[in-house]
Amino acid sequence: MGNVMTTLSMHCRSVNLTEMWDLECLGIIDPSQSLCRKKAHSEHLNDFREKLTILPCGRYEVGLPWESDSRNLPDNKELSWERHEKMVKRIKARGFLCEYQEGINLIELIPDVIDRFRTYPIRLSGDIEKAFLMLSVANQDREFLRFFYPCDEELVYRHCRVVLGVSCSPFLLNASILYLLDNSPPEFHDMVEKLKGSFYVDNCLTGVNDPCDQVSFIERTQTLMSRGGFNLRGWVTNVACEFVSRHSGDASVLGLLWNLDGDKLRFNIDFEVLSCETVISKCRIHQT
Repeated sequence: MGNVMTTLSMHCRSVNLTEMWDLECLGIIDPSQSLCRKKAHSEHLNDFREKLTILPCGRYEVGLPWESDSRNLPDNKELSWERHEKMVKRIKARGFLCEYQEGINLIELIPDVIDRFRTYPIRLSGDIEKAFLMLSVANQDREFLRFFYPCDEELVYRHCRVVLGVSCSPFLLNASILYLLDNSPPEFHDMVEKLKGSFYVDNCLTGVNDPCDQVSFIERTQTLMSRGGFNLRGWVTNVACEFVSRHSGDASVLGLLWNLDGDKLRFNIDFEVLSCETVISKCRIHQT
């Protein structure tokens, strides 16, 4: 009797009561809407590649994916300064520091990435060091990434690199990695398709079938990614290897806990148990 492997992928998030009746919340999307999303994403990728510049050092310079003409954006300096002052007050009180076009919803990719990851007997997880900071922003778009420095004087700076937290940043990183893979030298073509389905933002989840291939795969993957200025490091695996930083204990993989010794993924979720009366009561409140 052959071995049977059951793979369970589950994505959980907080939803309000109205979303419980939304089919899209359950992952059920109308085929026409799905087609429109794919078409829009393809158009964004084409626009991205037209604006892409490869710098002499090999890093990429990208333009922001505007949904409309950026010249029509109103000035919000006064509002930004008011918010800045409020933030500085909160920071001093607590004693610590702490509209762009969105691309495809990357959260939807997690189950597929995890499923492919689980198909390999020898699994590898790594991440790109300071991934967003490896991408430069085109000079004309830096004007829209201004920020105030936390001091008494009204000093204004501009971000020159892609900013973590801007809605389009994951798309720009994903599109840059895809461009890098699509334009890789012939000697890397056997790895390209595997890596295309292995990235979630700056995380790489992949694997090999033979322990003897681990070292070679890691070396070649790092060489390939370095062509775009990306340092793919921090490798974690369920089988010991000289190029990995950890092969025992627990590791975090896209929000899941991966026990390396037993090679098991588990969810770390807090559930709230509600009685039938509570659920009915909440439904009545919503309806009114």
